[in-house]
Amino acid sequence: MQTLASGPDWWTIGTNICVATATFAAVVVALWVAIRDGRRQDKDRLERESSQAKLVTCDAQNFPRVVITNHSGLPVLDVRLVKLEIGLARRFWYVEGSSGTLGAETSWVWVAPQDLVSDLDLEIYLVSGFKPTMTIRITDASGSQWFREGSNQPEPSSAF
Repeated sequence: MQTLASGPDWWTIGTNICVATATFAAVVVALWVAIRDGRRQDKDRLERESSQAKLVTCDAQNFPRVVITNHSGLPVLDVRLVKLEIGLARRFWYVEGSSGTLGAETSWVWVAPQDLVSDLDLEIYLVSGFKPTMTIRITDASGSQWFREGSNQPEPSSAF
């Protein structure tokens, strides 16, 4: 009499499927943790690197007189005025001014050129009560460059 060949060993197959699924899940979790940790480290590094740039402020509330102040304990190698924006339509003018080295706890006053101040569009905004926002490029003590628009957080110059 002939015996029927036994079918597949379902316990072994089920165990192998469970082990494979668990291994795949472990790999996915490990990758997710590594990516999340890398992003957190990048964010922390950017936070540390931008700490001096955060302490450089630009006050354009008394336009055409713009005051840039370095509130940090280290000198800033250069501050450049890049752009002036004003109004709801965010109308802008490119401007040029450079402080050179700005010492620790010091200010630099930039007075807008008369041709910019007398620009009819700008004058209309100023008379209407709009306050300008300046975009500045900061070169910190380590040589890194940052762009800062108004009171927003500084962004690395490579982001622009």
